[in-house]
Amino acid sequence: ELLEITDEILISWLLPVVALGTVLFLARRVPDAAKKDEFIDQRSLVSMQMYPTWLMMVKYLVPTLILMLLILQVVIALRN
Repeated sequence: ELLEITDEILISWLLPVVALGTVLFLARRVPDAAKKDEFIDQRSLVSMQMYPTWLMMVKYLVPTLILMLLILQVVIALRN
């Protein structure tokens, strides 16, 4: 019983909240120059081409999906 409750809290609630916080911190607080330096390998054309896509996903898509999943978790929890 205790293990199930702990698992539910950690996996279903805490992990998505921490992931959302991490991605929001990365998107909003880390300077663009630092993100570019860490993401782009100057020897790889692919990383240069993928950076705008990655940045768009980090800023908009990932936080939206995590929020939608958290809302779904709340709806499921309220139905039970």
